[in-house]
Amino acid sequence: MLSGEVSRILRASSDKKGHRIALFDLDGTLIEGDLGEAVYASLVRRGAPLELSWEEYLSRIRSNRAKAYADLVRAMSGTPVEDVLEVTRGILNGTEEPVEVNGELIPLPLPRTMMKKLVAMLKDAGVICYVISASNAFSVRLAAETWFGIPSDHAFGITPVVRNGKITGRLHLPVPIGEGKAALFRQKISRHAPVLVAGDSMLDFPMMSLIDPVGTCLWLGKESITMMQESLPNCRMISLASVPDSQTTNSL
Repeated sequence: MLSGEVSRILRASSDKKGHRIALFDLDGTLIEGDLGEAVYASLVRRGAPLELSWEEYLSRIRSNRAKAYADLVRAMSGTPVEDVLEVTRGILNGTEEPVEVNGELIPLPLPRTMMKKLVAMLKDAGVICYVISASNAFSVRLAAETWFGIPSDHAFGITPVVRNGKITGRLHLPVPIGEGKAALFRQKISRHAPVLVAGDSMLDFPMMSLIDPVGTCLWLGKESITMMQESLPNCRMISLASVPDSQTTNSL
């Protein structure tokens, strides 16, 4: 299914060679799970002096998801960047143990096989792939390069100001959450519309609305495809939300 859609996109965008862009969310889209949450939870287990308990974070998620994502990165203030990278490497390499908080197991994220094959297919066809995520930028860059072969300078996340190798509570703008994802794309990536955008959250809608008229939006969220099409009527949309990764691999 997806291989046919990639072929269609390439034919429809034949006049855009050199400017074909695919744009991906990370958590819940390229990967199963949430990398930023897993990194933070692992830091909590290691006893890092973080400013936000896991319970406080979950409470903020329930009241304002967008603000909670930014607060999670701010709360790492004082943490050495190398500590974040060390934990991230452990998660990516499968050596980090899952974290349990108050009896709840926080799963470690894994790359979706179908998305790894999709990214590889797009790259082979000359499409330039980018990632914009609401997880911390250090982990996003490492995951994009390690799991998907997307260069670190093509991967963007919430980026705190760093002083003397340590994270501060200040964030660089635009913060890539909701409208900030679209703003970051326009400011730091391209003025050319992407021919494929993939997301799984309502917070990805501003990014998905950037789609070229000949392009495709790939939906991996839990909401129904009908609802998504009504919200983004100008986007040709394909849903993989209800199909397990193991069953979609062969559809490429």
